[in-house]
Amino acid sequence: PISRIEMRPKFWSLLGQDTAEILGGSIIEIPIDEDCIIFEPFDLIQLRKTVVKKQSYINKSGQQHTRSRKVKRIVPRKQWSKEITKEEQENLHNIRGGLLWFNLVLSDYEITYTKTADPKIHRLYPRLYAVYTDNFQQGGRLYTGKGGHQGLSKKERSTIRYNGHKTVELDFNGLHIRMLYHIVGVDYPLDADPYGEVLKAIGKNPDKIFKQFPEIRGDLKTTLFSIINGKIKKKEKRHKQVIAQVRHRLFEEWKQKHSPGTRKKCRIECIQRLRRWEKAGLTIPEVIKGFYKAHKRISHTFYTGCGLRLQKIDAQIAFYILFNMMVSYEDNCIPTLSVHDSFITFDGYQNKLESTMKTIYQDVMQQVTNSEKSFKIPVKFSKKYH
Repeated sequence: PISRIEMRPKFWSLLGQDTAEILGGSIIEIPIDEDCIIFEPFDLIQLRKTVVKKQSYINKSGQQHTRSRKVKRIVPRKQWSKEITKEEQENLHNIRGGLLWFNLVLSDYEITYTKTADPKIHRLYPRLYAVYTDNFQQGGRLYTGKGGHQGLSKKERSTIRYNGHKTVELDFNGLHIRMLYHIVGVDYPLDADPYGEVLKAIGKNPDKIFKQFPEIRGDLKTTLFSIINGKIKKKEKRHKQVIAQVRHRLFEEWKQKHSPGTRKKCRIECIQRLRRWEKAGLTIPEVIKGFYKAHKRISHTFYTGCGLRLQKIDAQIAFYILFNMMVSYEDNCIPTLSVHDSFITFDGYQNKLESTMKTIYQDVMQQVTNSEKSFKIPVKFSKKYH
């Protein structure tokens, strides 16, 4: 039977003891670990709507207050299937068929990785499904959830094997920023790092900072998402609100975690991230100004809420890349995993994957912009794969 219950740390600690079942007077030991748990999504197509949830709390002075927070809830298929257009229905049918095939191909391989915490080899059971936000014109990214690879660190992803064979990971360089430039009809230099330029704009040395604190590049990407995802109409409130949003996502996210174990782990990560920023001499207001200085040509897209539209486009790109790798390549099915804008496949097919990524990006962007312009984007190899 498939369990829909999330396993908490206490559950795993109990399984760490001698687990046994008494049958016919004899004791049979049952070896159970996390590799025995396979995640199956509720549906390969999911629609999640953002709702505002109000929660009452009592402050230190004993006064009762109410705070609001946004949560995403899954809309039942029976409900949204009656509301979609015929075109959306056909599109979702094709996506669902592709996901079924992707999962079938991946299930034919023993996919393993090595944990950072221990030298043991663990199994992966990726089951891809698409998640849309509020409507089917926003989001659509592919996820795997429990048992998949998307929760692994980059170091752990570098140890992924298909039937024991080595893999390679490739990703787009500055995907969302370059997409914004291409949408407004501007080419961004292929040899420029869009996140490094932000640091240069505020008088910092990106090479030195990224070498000492490589995680900061990911923090800058998170900052960009806050800037383009936030839909703030009043100009006088934009700067203040986006600073609060970035601070929450980078340094205060742990406050939203309910599980004690998860909350403690997230709090440690937030503290470490804050210390990295302090050592690098970075502040949130300064970095936000750096985005405006470095990317004036697309600054009009900031605070417009266009992030979900970009996610819809990068989801299309990811889907077609997987389709080309696992369906239509000389009748061979090359197993390929996606982490939104990066892809993992056999190291012998890295050239095929790289050319596929560049070709699909151009095809999708030509469709989005309704033009025949040549859209180029750099693809980089992960430096840590073996």
